[in-house]
Amino acid sequence: MGAHGAFLLNSNEMDVKIKNEGSHGSPGVQCSRRHPGPILFAGPTPVDVARKYALVAGLPVEFPHWSFGLHQCRFGYKDIEEVRQVVANYIDYMDGRLVFTTYPAAYPKAEVQKLVEDLHSKNQQLVMMVDPAIGTSAGVSGAYERGSIGDAWLKGPDGQSHIRIVWPGTVVFPDWLHPNAQPFWTDEFKRLFNPNDGIDIDAAWIGMNEPASFCYHPCTVTPNTVDVNQLILTLGDAPPLGDEEPDYEGINLQHPPYAIKNDMPRLSDRTAPVDAVHHNGLQEYDTRTSPPRIFRYPERRGDDFIREEVEAELAGKPLEAVQDAIVSHKEVLEVGRRKAQLMRELIEIVVLTI
Repeated sequence: MGAHGAFLLNSNEMDVKIKNEGSHGSPGVQCSRRHPGPILFAGPTPVDVARKYALVAGLPVEFPHWSFGLHQCRFGYKDIEEVRQVVANYIDYMDGRLVFTTYPAAYPKAEVQKLVEDLHSKNQQLVMMVDPAIGTSAGVSGAYERGSIGDAWLKGPDGQSHIRIVWPGTVVFPDWLHPNAQPFWTDEFKRLFNPNDGIDIDAAWIGMNEPASFCYHPCTVTPNTVDVNQLILTLGDAPPLGDEEPDYEGINLQHPPYAIKNDMPRLSDRTAPVDAVHHNGLQEYDTRTSPPRIFRYPERRGDDFIREEVEAELAGKPLEAVQDAIVSHKEVLEVGRRKAQLMRELIEIVVLTI
């Protein structure tokens, strides 16, 4: 048969076990989850396998020239003056770590705008971090109130907006299957990153989009009462499974009959709950399969996705000017034709130069 490849397009939870049971001492691969596929690329040469894979996954998006330059990044700066000295930053720029905000005392918007102008005058670019988790602190950014008007949040089994904990404290997640979620997201980007009167960024870095959370299921917490810094220090081990877990149509979604060797007892620990309900009735458990992989590849399913999202998230800049303008924390294979993927942790604001 010569060279060949197997393409398993699946982002749901599964076990892949490698055992030394192949021919001639080579490792044999056993996938413990029954799943449609995989697709077999027959070769016969390695180049043929790569070409056939590209036909399925798509060719990578064209990267802008500036993205191949030197990357300067770190976190923990105290104010905009220190940022100017090193031209790099973390999510300290946010007000209380709330997305779509700037911290007025240390990162006043006007000063950040001046920094961007200075960078652009030196042929340098600015990438800023935005997480999908929207903080529930009312009256700071207004994003939570605006999203609540459209009822755009992911719901729990009780029909209420489901609360999790991320950097700003208690948060809600947009429900990307709700018709009001994309207009809300687009409008928030235009409010902060409009090049005319906002922060004229060059690309958006989408982080924590597993989606990630800092609390274990069921995450029963009162909104706006969490000290995130203290919580991170005291997370400890996940609590053991108990008999209190609710069933869904006779199946315990937190620990279903097929139990992968998950790092934590429940599939909902440190992420969105698998029994959360989307606008169209799908449970989060079902959206983790392929498709739709909601938080990693949200909003659109066609070739119009990159144009709509890039133009929205960079507030109207022409697509040709930004090229690969979205860098995502977590992805699945074929989205490389539309955006880039973060290859390491803790890089939240980056200045790139050529």
